[in-house]
Amino acid sequence: MNDNTINEKIINIINLFNKGDFNSVIKLTKNLIKRYKEIPVLYNLYGASLARNEQHEHAIEFYKKGIKLESQNEEIYRNLSKSLIAVKKFDDAINYLETAISINSANPDAYFNLGLAFREKKLVEDSIKNFNTALGLQKNFPECNYNLGNVYLNIGDSKKAITYYNQALSLNKFYFKALNNKGVAYIKIHNFDEAIKHLNQALTIKSDYPEALSNLGI
Repeated sequence: MNDNTINEKIINIINLFNKGDFNSVIKLTKNLIKRYKEIPVLYNLYGASLARNEQHEHAIEFYKKGIKLESQNEEIYRNLSKSLIAVKKFDDAINYLETAISINSANPDAYFNLGLAFREKKLVEDSIKNFNTALGLQKNFPECNYNLGNVYLNIGDSKKAITYYNQALSLNKFYFKALNNKGVAYIKIHNFDEAIKHLNQALTIKSDYPEALSNLGI
């Protein structure tokens, strides 16, 4: 198989990945890896597809193989770190994310995931710092606003949490998780009318959302 043919196959696999057909990506990539063991992108695609199917331990194995082939590929480090966070190996995730940032300091996704890892370790200041860095690099980042709101909600600053949930909702008005957590923040400051309104709005978008149903006492 010549270079053009393998490149065409990789492009096809990337297209399948972008369409969400992760099972096909896993099958095709696994077969290609048997023949082309030295192509890092194959390991990244295989790992990312496994991760989408919640097979994080297996994904971690293949990300690490990709890194051995291309130690300066910051995308593989970031993807590896996401799976490490998923299996609660937060220190390892932080180390790999810091390596990713040393390679490319301008990618907001790395700082966002550092924020998640530090939050899980209860390192609030580090979490807030990295979420804010991510937002400084990418203004349109509702998931980051939402998670920053969660940090403030967890430390009891409900008013500041509401500010960040509002920012997330200004970017994505269908963000039902932000509506739910905004409702929770209003419960904590005893504004029950606003809480009920926002919890009901969350259920309007996702009628079976268990957290909102529970918070409403349904």
